[in-house]
Amino acid sequence: MIITKVQLINITTHKNNFIKFEEGTNLLMGPNGTGKSTVLTMIGYALFDMKLGNNQKSYVRVPSSKNNFGTVKIWISGKDKQEYCIERTIGKPNNKIIVSHSDTGAILTKIYNKANLRIWIQDQMGLSKNFSLSSIFEHAIGVNQGTFTAPFLMNPSDRSSIFAPLLNVHIYKNIYDKYREINNSFKDEIQNLEKEISFIEGELKGKDQITQQQIDINEKLRELRVSSISSITNFNRIKKKYDELVLIKEKLEKVRNDVERLEYKKKNLEDILDKNEVEINEAKSAKNICDDYRNDYLEYKELLKDERKLQEKYTLLNKYIGEKNHYNKSLIKLEGKLNQISNQIDKINKKSGLLPTLEKKFLRNKIIQKKIHNLVIQIESKTIMQKNLELLIQDNAKLKRKITKLQKTLKILPEIEKKCVLIETSNQKINELNQKIAVKEGEIKKLKQNKKDSKGGKCPFLLEKCKNIEGDSLEDYFQKKIDDEQDSIKKLKNNLKGLMEELENLKIEEGKLKQLERSQIELKQLEDQRKNNTVKINDLKENTSNKEKLEIHKNNLQEEQNILENDVKQYNIINENITKDLPELNQEKAEIEIEIVKSNKILEPFENQIKELVEVPNLLKEVRKNMNSRQDNFYAYKENVKTMKKLPKFKDERLEIKSKLQKNMKKLQSKEKEKLNLDRQYDDEQFLNLEQDKEKAKNDSIEIQADIKNQEIFLLDAMKKLENLSEKEKNLNQKNQDWNELKKISDFSEKIRIWFKEAQPKITEALMARINNTASELFRKITGDEAIQLKWQKDYDIHIITAHNPLRTFSQLSGGEQMSAALSVRLAVLKVLTKIDFAFFDEPTTNLDSEKRKNLSSCIQNIRGFKQLFVISHDDTFEENADFSIHFSKNDYDETVVTS
Repeated sequence: MIITKVQLINITTHKNNFIKFEEGTNLLMGPNGTGKSTVLTMIGYALFDMKLGNNQKSYVRVPSSKNNFGTVKIWISGKDKQEYCIERTIGKPNNKIIVSHSDTGAILTKIYNKANLRIWIQDQMGLSKNFSLSSIFEHAIGVNQGTFTAPFLMNPSDRSSIFAPLLNVHIYKNIYDKYREINNSFKDEIQNLEKEISFIEGELKGKDQITQQQIDINEKLRELRVSSISSITNFNRIKKKYDELVLIKEKLEKVRNDVERLEYKKKNLEDILDKNEVEINEAKSAKNICDDYRNDYLEYKELLKDERKLQEKYTLLNKYIGEKNHYNKSLIKLEGKLNQISNQIDKINKKSGLLPTLEKKFLRNKIIQKKIHNLVIQIESKTIMQKNLELLIQDNAKLKRKITKLQKTLKILPEIEKKCVLIETSNQKINELNQKIAVKEGEIKKLKQNKKDSKGGKCPFLLEKCKNIEGDSLEDYFQKKIDDEQDSIKKLKNNLKGLMEELENLKIEEGKLKQLERSQIELKQLEDQRKNNTVKINDLKENTSNKEKLEIHKNNLQEEQNILENDVKQYNIINENITKDLPELNQEKAEIEIEIVKSNKILEPFENQIKELVEVPNLLKEVRKNMNSRQDNFYAYKENVKTMKKLPKFKDERLEIKSKLQKNMKKLQSKEKEKLNLDRQYDDEQFLNLEQDKEKAKNDSIEIQADIKNQEIFLLDAMKKLENLSEKEKNLNQKNQDWNELKKISDFSEKIRIWFKEAQPKITEALMARINNTASELFRKITGDEAIQLKWQKDYDIHIITAHNPLRTFSQLSGGEQMSAALSVRLAVLKVLTKIDFAFFDEPTTNLDSEKRKNLSSCIQNIRGFKQLFVISHDDTFEENADFSIHFSKNDYDETVVTS
């Protein structure tokens, strides 16, 4: 992977610079402060997620502008030889990350956050996921200016915290620590298993006791079952005797019941025979009565038939008389109604003579009514117009007051417009001051860093004693510069404060201007509205001028209408009588006359029928008189005839009852003999004794069965317990087996842990040996001394061994030697530990004399294993050996200018 292009937009002094890189050595050259190191910082931020500090806004060129953030774009040639663009923003609340194909612009959608980008970059560089990108950049690839040698001068623990992550051997310690947790987990599991095994062994101690209980229960069950058989045999013997007596007792009770039943039946038959004799006597008496009254009974029946026929005719006679009376009443009503209608017709004919005179007045009234209606509509319209006129006059008066008020307000408009023109000028001045203050603050930051680096009289750039500053110390020199810059910023801020206050006042005036512009628009609208109202007022005045004449004309017509009112009413009544009532009355009169004729025709047959039936009441009276004389004998015969007819039946029943009584007597004698025989076989005392013996034998058997059931429950419980204990024995065997296996795994895990612990120093030693070989070779090329040897120690200190000086530590080396040694180790780390194809050298000649500078330039040119090298320097030593040079400078606007 190599870097092909970089674009910085709105970052520090870079407004919008596009920088192209080539394979080989790329030299970024220019004076200090021209933005060279910014390129390195932004590559570290975009590709290696290097932290920019708490305030990213300090990297944004113009934080107060509309684009209040910066953008970094890095183009790389990936492991698949395709070109990709990585775009990241700076200074936004949520800085975006976009990775796209350079040729097509297609976005890699799976890369949208820092974690995704880090994994993708690691893959492009051929690094494992354990490598920290920011750490390897900060301490190997792109070490910032002035910090190249600093880590090697730290104490051992601080050196270890920087370089140990680069070697990536800490993973062995992490695994060692992780295995401690795993082994502790195994120990906990073993302890838990031991507790479980101990608990199960405690539970199994009672197994022998339960086994003996099972044997005892089985013995007792055997004894109870023998007793149960003996008890059942005894019960069955007693029950057999008891059942025989029960059978005799039941037969005896049945015979006794039969005797009682037959005796009851005998008595019942004797009672029925007595009753039958009484019924026969009553039937003979009834027969004598019927023989005496038979003739009267037959005559009465004939008279009853005649009476029914005459009653029907009498009912028909009353019906004809009722209908005749009904039609007579209707006829009288119709005749009265006919006289009334005739009188009404005569009255209407008399009034019809007045109709021609009244009709003229009626027609005149209609004309007046129509004219009044039209006048009312016109007057109402004029009234509405008058109300609208009044409202418009009031509205115009209000509009006039508003217009006058707005005209007074708008007098100050030209003056405020002049003031608001100054707002844009003030904004420009404020932006310029903010830019100047930002530049000054950046200078102060650099001066403070230089002051810090200049302690002890050292040059902050060369880290050597400065020979150009005399008198005051370098710290005082930088402090004076800082004070001058701070005074300058103070003056600029005072000017800025004044401009801001002036701008705030102008913004107030701008608000007034907007309000006045709205008022100006409102004034124009109000004036147009007042003109429209005036036109409407003139039209309404013209239209409402004749309202009084119309009202006078309406009043005159209403007076004439009042005079004609009675005649119009009389005309309407007479006209309605002639046109509507008279035809209806004539029609009704004709209909009534027809009804009268019909009623007379209906009455004629009723009168004829009444004449035919006029003798029926007398005949009916005579028949009823004859019926009364025979009525008592008729009912006496009727009451006794039924009893008389039953006499043969009663005689047959008497014969049947006597036969049944004889049969019953025979049965009764037989049952009494059987009862006497059974009484001799049955003894109550013997029966009660057997009943008690049977109950006792039954209870004894039940008690034995209950004991057997209880013992079976105890046996089942013991068997379940033994079964449960057998399962626990199996579980115990499994637990012991698990314990043995877990113990073996735990012991093996502890061995693995010890192996990883022992592996870390051995692997570190092997890596350090490879790094030392590469670093020594590089160091010899830089120094030009083939006999010199560099050793990077386990505590990450650097030792130099020469023929004349056996051993010197890093702190004992000169500034140039320290720079060369640090450079050699860092490059060796990159070559040995990674597959990264590029490296940066930020001001690598610091503290080197001219000869070492040339050696370093030549050495960098001869470095193998890297496709791209970047040298950032204000020194022209490297230009001769560089493959591609990029020059940095600044224009009059303090902006970085990049040229190739």
